[in-house]
This record gives sequence, structure tokens and C-alpha cells, in this order.
Amino acid sequence: MHLHGRAYSMHRHALTSLAIVLLLPICAAAQAPPLQALVSIDFDGSREAITPDGILAPVGGEALEYVEGRAGQAADFGEGDWVEYHDIPAIYPKSATIELWVKPAFENKDLEDHCYLQLFDADGKQVVEVNFAQTHCGPRALLTCGGKQTNCHADFASKGNEWNHICVTWDHTDRDLWNLRIYCNGVVRAYMDFQEVERPTVLRLGAKSAQEATNTNALIDEVAIYNRALSEMQVFALYEAAATGRDRIAAVAARVTADDAEATRRMEQFRSEKKMAMVVGRTIGGWKDEVFGESYGLPVPDRIDEKQIENTDLSRYDVLLFPGGGGFDLTEAGAEALRQYLQDGGGFVGICAGCYAAGTYKLIEREFYPFRERGQVEVYLHEHPVTEGYHPLRQIALAHANGPLIQPGEETEDILVYKVGKPPYVCAVAREYGKGRVVAFSAHPEGSAETRRMVRNAIFWASGVMGAAE
Repeated sequence: MHLHGRAYSMHRHALTSLAIVLLLPICAAAQAPPLQALVSIDFDGSREAITPDGILAPVGGEALEYVEGRAGQAADFGEGDWVEYHDIPAIYPKSATIELWVKPAFENKDLEDHCYLQLFDADGKQVVEVNFAQTHCGPRALLTCGGKQTNCHADFASKGNEWNHICVTWDHTDRDLWNLRIYCNGVVRAYMDFQEVERPTVLRLGAKSAQEATNTNALIDEVAIYNRALSEMQVFALYEAAATGRDRIAAVAARVTADDAEATRRMEQFRSEKKMAMVVGRTIGGWKDEVFGESYGLPVPDRIDEKQIENTDLSRYDVLLFPGGGGFDLTEAGAEALRQYLQDGGGFVGICAGCYAAGTYKLIEREFYPFRERGQVEVYLHEHPVTEGYHPLRQIALAHANGPLIQPGEETEDILVYKVGKPPYVCAVAREYGKGRVVAFSAHPEGSAETRRMVRNAIFWASGVMGAAE
């Protein structure tokens, strides 16, 4: 348990060590490289691009004028202005970040599209475009592959004559970053899955083309393309560091290195020191074994039947997962054994039916109300280790399947809150229970790539791997 340093047998340690050895090559293969700006253009009186191999000379853009920018100077892309950069360093089609600052000279209700940035493959085909879309009054990211286009509109109205920070990330390598995302001023505004594009070789800023003169009509500053997708809070750090100009790249690279190291530490600690079990029952079969490795990078847990809890040595486990799918029916002795386990320092993570179980067996002493709805629900985030990695100001959609509405209270922390109710009903709570910890989700954070990280956070927090007690 996370507060007791319980001893396990030498046999278990040997098996655990073997499991770590077997898992390490898999993790190493998926390890993202250190953050690097493949291309950066500051527009401080020059249109040259900086790459890891040196200066990349521009093509076109001789008529560009330079004015006061977001940091230093910016380029004024007026009627027909454009600049290109050929043979840019290789951008990974599975994971990358595009960053730029834009100050539109038009209002957000303008009735024309305005092209900001494009990437082309070796055959001259457009594979990425970042623009202002008149249909949504704000930024849009387009990824095109094999005639199929991913069209991601930001839920954000561009602000005319003000600086707007736009970041586009895409990733198919890390389950925490999975999806195409578009950020405005440091906050994610839209996300969706995407078709991977061909590797780009040409970067173009400004007017779309001579044939299709979709003019930029904006100032552009601090353009950069990075070699991996940044996380939500790393993008926010990039936004906050804008005033430092090019120094922001080194600052965010240091942040990424620290985040990578902490993520590795947590995973290694959980694999080497912690043990999890999943409780199943007559109506709940639990998750498939492969889900734990593929979606969360976690070892497959033991399975405990709901009727055998009182006959199981729960002290062997640091955290119990009560998944959704039906309803739990613990015996009275089983419920008491569960409460004692938590008093002694165990961890509990309940989802949907597991959330109902937390209320039924008095792990959370609040009123629960049926919420017989299925589909997506919008919730607000509260800062807590379980929501780490998500911007605290954002709203997020979770899959919901008849989980309860939880009455607000004081003995637990509300970590996800619905938009309904006065005061709003609660979707997820966390609390200390004796020496242990409890997390309960009404909805299903495991239901989408965007919210899956919360499940691992909850497991790590409940087991004491993160968010150490004061």
C-alpha cells in the first residue's frame, strides 16, 4: 500500500523484475525524442529560417515589411505576400507541433478565408493548412492524405487586431496525446482523429497560391515546427513564454524533458512497487487484459470476484479497480473488508458502476441520483492530481452510460463537475479514506483517447505514485 511499504515475497519481486525487463524494450521504442524546433522563423527584420543544421534561405517574400511584433518584429503579410522554405527538415507524420502568432487585420466576421501556413509533400501536394475559416470565425487546421481531409475547426473566435497564439498538434504515437488538436491562446479548442499525411518538404507562409490568392491579411510572428506533439500543458507553457522570443523554445524543451522524466519515474515505480486488482462480478466482466498495456502502459491486474473480496488478502494490492458494465453486489462481509482495506491504506478507483459502489458501500458519503442518459456529457475540470495534464480552464466531453449525479459536499474533492444543477452536480470525486484514497467517476474516462489519461492518473494517485500526502 502506498502508506505502508508492505513487503511482498521474493517470488513476486522476481516476477515483477522480469516483467519490467520484458516491458522496457516496448517503452523504449515508443519513447519520444527530446523536443527540438525543426524550423523556426522569428521575422526580426529577416525572413530566414533557423533549423538544427543552420540557416534555411527563403524563396520569395522580398516585399515583406517588418513591424512591431509579439516578440521583437513581425512580418506584415498583405495582399499577395508569401514566402516559402524548401527542403525543410523531416517532419514526423505521426507526431508534430506547429506554432505561430497571428494578428489579423480583419474582424472575425470577415466573409473570406485567410491562409496562414501550408506544408507540401515532395510531389507538391498540400498536406497541411492552417487558416482562418469564415464559416467558424476562427482558426482551422486541415490535414490531407490520399484525397481524404481532416478538417478541425477551433471553437474560438479570432480577435481582430490582437495577437492570437495558434498551435496545431497531431500524434499517433502516445495514447495521452492521440488526435489532431488545435489550440488558441494556450487552450485546446478542438480535437479529432486524423489521417496521417505524407512527409512534408516545403513550408509556405502567406497567400495560398498564385492561382488561389487567399490572402493572409495579418501579421505573423514566431513561427516554429517541432519534432513531436506537445501536451496540453506544454502548449500552455509555450503560450506563456511568448514574450521571451526564441528563448521560449529552450524553456519549453526543458519542461518537456522534465515531464518525460517524471512520467517514466511514475510508470517504473508503479510497475516495480505496486500491484493492482480489478473486481468483477455477475454483471461485470471487466476490461480485456490487452487494454491495460495498449491504452495505459500498465501491467494486467489480478481479477477478484465480488463475492470473494472477504476471502481475499487485499493487503497484497495497492489499488482496486471497480469498472463499469452492470452493478456490484458485495456481501456485507465483503463491503466491510473493502472499507478496512481503505482504512489501512489501500486505493479504490470506481467507474460508473464502480462509482455507484463507492456510494452504496459508504466510501463516499454523499447523495447519489440516477442519471439515465447515454452519450457525451460536458464537464468542467477542477485542479487535482487526477486531472493533471489538462488545462484547468477547459471543458471536456466524457462518455456517459447511466452513471449517477453526485450531490456536492465537503468531505471529498470535486474533480469533474457537470453543467447541470444549482449548485452543479458532480461527475467525479476524490477523497482520503483513513490512510487510503478513493476516486469515483460517474462517467467513463476510459471511453475516449482524450480522457483516458485521467484513468491512469486516478490509479497512480490512489496507489500513492503521484500526489503524495502532506
